[in-house]
Amino acid sequence: MSSHKTDKATKTPSIETVTDLTSLRSLNVELKEYLDRTNNAELHELYPGVERMEYDFIAERQNVYATNLVEATAHLIKGCLGAGILGIHEGYMHGGLWTSLATNVLIGFVVQYNMLLLVHSAQKMYIRLRVPKLSYPDLVEAVIATGPLKCIRGLSKVFRYSVDCFLFIGFCSTCCIFEIMIARTIKELMESISTNFKNWQLPISIYILVVAIPLFFISMIRNLKHLAPFSIVADIFCGVCVLITIYYSILERKHDEVRPAWKSVHGLFRFCGICLYSLDGIGVTLPIENSMAKPQYFYIVVQWGMSIVLLSVASVGFFGYWSWGEACRSPITVHMPKDDTSMGAV
Repeated sequence: MSSHKTDKATKTPSIETVTDLTSLRSLNVELKEYLDRTNNAELHELYPGVERMEYDFIAERQNVYATNLVEATAHLIKGCLGAGILGIHEGYMHGGLWTSLATNVLIGFVVQYNMLLLVHSAQKMYIRLRVPKLSYPDLVEAVIATGPLKCIRGLSKVFRYSVDCFLFIGFCSTCCIFEIMIARTIKELMESISTNFKNWQLPISIYILVVAIPLFFISMIRNLKHLAPFSIVADIFCGVCVLITIYYSILERKHDEVRPAWKSVHGLFRFCGICLYSLDGIGVTLPIENSMAKPQYFYIVVQWGMSIVLLSVASVGFFGYWSWGEACRSPITVHMPKDDTSMGAV
């Protein structure tokens, strides 16, 4: 009988214990609010014996192959500069010259804000869950499962798998377009410099298979640190191509034609779709942040990276439509003279 009472007493906390725990929680909340307001670590001394209890996800990241700011910026630029930049001048043709330019800048700032908002929310979840990093599916599932909307907490797995599917569809379709563009470019290059390739008239599928071989081995590299040199070289090539495009756009400009500043609402929506396809990199934002050695400086990566992306896309679109007008076709390389040697002479 006495043992039964003892077990019951040990299982049921006393009123004094509950009161102490409530007081302790209240004190912790008050101290945390005070420390958050001060934003100064030295003011901990005002409360002897009190330490910060927040989880430091930066110190917990044990990544030997973490990327620095330059490498992370290179990855962001390469991830945002999609195949749409080759057709952005045609988007300017649908929306109008100055309207498209203003909308282009606005979309660039919105995309940048969404990237920062995503990473800020993810870092808050790191502290709440006490984990060093989260992938897209993990983050979505955690946010839904712990969010304020209790009615959808049970659907956290559904949101997780939905994000996986959308990411797969987006990246797979984008990579397929890139592979076709690479194969088509190599086909045109080989047929222009070699009469044998021109006589053979190999189908585009053969070039796609040839291109797929090196891409297959590159896709086996899962660490962004090892892919950083490829991203830096690719960004350099993209910068050179943007400068060449501006050069030929100015060279081929017909000054007797006036470009309309505005066309139609339908054309503006078409431009918005092309523009988002040209500079949206929300799918690579979180993986880049997860691989950084100093993720607290991700805002610097976004500011510099998106500035370069926005400048490149706006320059190609503006000067492309400004030069070729209503004759714009995608990709913009079709407007380049194949037999011009002026660039080489320079």
